[in-house]
Amino acid sequence: LGDDLYITGAGVGFTPPGNVEVVTLSSPPLTFADLRPGANLQHTDLRGLDLQGIDLAGANLQHADLAGSTLSGANLAGANLQHADLSGAILTGTVAASTNFDGANMQQVNLAGAVCGTPNYITASGANLQKAQSVPADCIPPL
Repeated sequence: LGDDLYITGAGVGFTPPGNVEVVTLSSPPLTFADLRPGANLQHTDLRGLDLQGIDLAGANLQHADLAGSTLSGANLAGANLQHADLSGAILTGTVAASTNFDGANMQQVNLAGAVCGTPNYITASGANLQKAQSVPADCIPPL
């Protein structure tokens, strides 16, 4: 998966039986079934998608582009979001326990009601949190 990855056909609400088709130059299409716990979604372009309530626990989202996406109520527990672009994303009510946000761009992200677990239960070393909104107390530190 690389810079030639594009997702098409994502509808509002993005719930089954919704179908997401990814058009790439070098890999097989990605479908809704690929957006699952433990999925390898490195460098995936998921910009601006409605991914409310999606379960991506343990998924590898390193360098993924989630800018402007809605992940309200999503399960990102144990996911790897190192160097991901989450700028302007809505993460309200998201479960983020044991999630790795090291080096992620989290400018203007909304974390109202996010569940991070006990303090230091997530990592965010080097994350850009300029103008992040409503960071819950259990996310501090290290956010």
